Amino acid sequence: MKKKKLSSSKPIPQPAPASNPTSVPVPAAVAPAPLFGVRRVALGLALLTFLVYFRAILNDWTNFDDNVYVTENPTTLQGLTPDNIWWALSGWHAAFWQPLVWLSYQLEVSLVHWNPFGLFASIWTAAPLF
Repeated sequence: MKKKKLSSSKPIPQPAPASNPTSVPVPAAVAPAPLFGVRRVALGLALLTFLVYFRAILNDWTNFDDNVYVTENPTTLQGLTPDNIWWALSGWHAAFWQPLVWLSYQLEVSLVHWNPFGLFASIWTAAPLF
């Protein structure tokens, strides 16, 4: 028995491309803008944080650690002086070596004195830097 050839030698006709001189090219699809951009999310989080913690700037000094760092610390209460800068950089105070903390408290006492509102407000203004 002879085998039949399944493939034909003639090529399969392909449809001709449609060409219409009056057709307008269709533009590529454009993705829609996101509902919430990065700036909106960042602004919303900043506003939410401010609303949650706003009342904290109206509080007075606490008895947690403010006495060690500010209210009962004579060096901090003198403000930022050359001797106090050396004091902050030279040793361990309140069981920690944290010269930037001491220097920032001394600077804030020099600027706003005893007012806890000034201390809290300076934290709010410096927070976006970090």
